[in-house]
Amino acid sequence: MATKLTPKQWKELTAELAPQVGGWLSRHDSVFTDRGREFAQRAIDKANLAGEAGTRTLFEPVLLVAASAEPLDIDDLFAICDRIPFTGDYFQWDYVRATYATAYRIFVKGGDAEKAGYPLQMLSFPENGERLPEPFASGLPAIVNRANGGVLGKSADYPRPTTTIPGLQHLLGAVREWNIMWAYGTSSEWTRERIDAELAQAVASASAFVATA
Repeated sequence: MATKLTPKQWKELTAELAPQVGGWLSRHDSVFTDRGREFAQRAIDKANLAGEAGTRTLFEPVLLVAASAEPLDIDDLFAICDRIPFTGDYFQWDYVRATYATAYRIFVKGGDAEKAGYPLQMLSFPENGERLPEPFASGLPAIVNRANGGVLGKSADYPRPTTTIPGLQHLLGAVREWNIMWAYGTSSEWTRERIDAELAQAVASASAFVATA
């Protein structure tokens, strides 16, 4: 059942969780350039879990770090993501979903099937009636469509290189979707190998914000 919080409850939840995300980001400070650190701090300052834009803002630097460094401690974010309720707004919850998807990708690539299990279940939490079966247990066309790139749209047409915050946010929209598609992993057109290559290009394109080799 979708959860409705009062404005005060949302404000309190944001005040509690945003600094925790900030603490995780600070552990990965070496990933960021000076501009990247400013972007991350802006995200913490402007976070607002009551809405789509504020939730997206909070998790954008998380996706940037995850795409760049693939940190194994991303599971520390589960306790934060688990606290963010699904309100019935799929777009508001999408960056929470993407964090689980990114964690799944990192753990599968690292050969840790046990750690990959929980984020896999959380991928389709809203669609599965807020239960924890695997993503395709429901057989919903929306999930199949998403695995095939149906939500990607023109997000992949990002500027190269990305040198502005709007450009970076546009790129991170693609990063979000590629991670979700990778986790679903059923598309013949968007194979995991192709998505890995796109993510590597995205990191290279974000070199103004993240340190690249």
